Amino acid sequence: MLGRSRAALLSVVAFWPASLLAWRLWCSASAHVPEALLAWPSRPGALCFGLTFLLGSWPLFALAMSRRRSDPTHPLSLGAALGVAAGSYAALLVDLWCPVGYPWHVLLGHVLPVLLIGVVGLAVGHFALGLRGEE
Repeated sequence: MLGRSRAALLSVVAFWPASLLAWRLWCSASAHVPEALLAWPSRPGALCFGLTFLLGSWPLFALAMSRRRSDPTHPLSLGAALGVAAGSYAALLVDLWCPVGYPWHVLLGHVLPVLLIGVVGLAVGHFALGLRGEE
């Protein structure tokens, strides 16, 4: 009735970005394309960072508006979990598009925006998800 526990929400925040990084590196290594793990100086990760952040921010705010003022127990954890979930869906779309599997590129262009959207989710949780009295 009160939603997920704080431990369950924080496990999503902690586990999912690390599993996203491991999944992408494993897929790149097992794709039988040796060039996928090489550094691409022309693709440092800025475009993937921007796409992931842009594509992940909109679902976060849509989820926050649909859940507005609905969490009486732990809105910050819920906001961070919603942010990581929305960012992970966006990172999956960008991963399907991006041919680069270089570890630093994946970390900076694909995983870092998921973590930053999770931080934005903390703020969204504080301002939008918690119960508030009449103002």
